[in-house]
Amino acid sequence: VIWPRQMTIPRELALKTFPEGIRLMQQPIPKTHGFEIRAALDIGGAREAGWKLQFDDNAFVLIGYNAARHAVFVDRTHSGLVAFSRDFPARTSAPLPQTGKIIDFQILVDRNSAEVFAAGGRISLTNLIFPPAVVRCRAQFFSDGPVRRSSISTRSFNNINPSTLKGK
Repeated sequence: VIWPRQMTIPRELALKTFPEGIRLMQQPIPKTHGFEIRAALDIGGAREAGWKLQFDDNAFVLIGYNAARHAVFVDRTHSGLVAFSRDFPARTSAPLPQTGKIIDFQILVDRNSAEVFAAGGRISLTNLIFPPAVVRCRAQFFSDGPVRRSSISTRSFNNINPSTLKGK
């Protein structure tokens, strides 16, 4: 297991038994800033589908499910400031066998992180991001084929104004 030294929000942890063994489940405890996206996806015949979180200055993060690889993913290769290290622009993923069921997503985004909880907390991905600003963010659905079902709802918290954090 690779530990990226990132866990920006408090979480409730629990152990749950699945056919393949005992797994650590994680659920976020509500935040006080940023925004939350709750989404559901039935991948259908698509190879890949999810949501494009579009920030200002054409920066974006892709979050979704890849049926060919059976994995939930976060792609931060175009998330804003990425050129400071050749290793930073990355697409991270975690295996999740497609069970034919709807996959639920809870996505929390703040000034410098995107945290994804999928399948009731069975999957948890945390990524640092450095968009030009998180004052505005638009979520747009994408798919490379027919999808049976997709839904999304958003909720804003008290956003942090990046200019108030200078020098702290």
